[in-house]
Amino acid sequence: MKKSIGGVLSVLCLLMLLFNPGLALEGARQGLVLWGNVVLPTLLPFMICSGVIVAMDAIHILTGPFNPILSGILSLSDQGSFCLMSGLLCGYPMGAKTTSDFLDQGRLSVQEGKYLLAISNHPSPMFVLGYVMAQIALIPSMASPCPLWAVLAALYLPILPISILARCCYHYNRQTREEACLWRHRQHRKKQPAFPLTLT
Repeated sequence: MKKSIGGVLSVLCLLMLLFNPGLALEGARQGLVLWGNVVLPTLLPFMICSGVIVAMDAIHILTGPFNPILSGILSLSDQGSFCLMSGLLCGYPMGAKTTSDFLDQGRLSVQEGKYLLAISNHPSPMFVLGYVMAQIALIPSMASPCPLWAVLAALYLPILPISILARCCYHYNRQTREEACLWRHRQHRKKQPAFPLTLT
């Protein structure tokens, strides 16, 4: 049923593109300009830095100062805290991509991965400061520019109520977080050779 609905929607989109070629061309042009001028320069440095942090096993250095909030309030592990912070700093889809990579590597449990997918996808602060605020200032109907704190509050404060709903929905709590830590430890021990290799 879902595949049939998706197929019908894809055919309708194709027909709309065929009947409105000028609008489709202009939309594609504007999308490429936005991606090249705003999205790529904003995401690329954070993507490179986050990859280096994971490769150097320095996740605890980044998440340590924020541990009371990320671990105490949101009940995240160190690995989960890094996924959330990558989503907040780099913007979507980095939060979801990091969560998926950590799940494949055995760094996260399935419950924590589902929980993170609900709260780790947000626009990056650089995108908000550089593009969103500029577009808001161009709206003629606004008597005064929208303050930055209001925009940031509207984007990031919903993380708290969404995290509560996601914990209830996916049955994630501190106990499952501790079980996930033990599970990661066992996975790490399984990857190690049973007998150390020695050169003779």
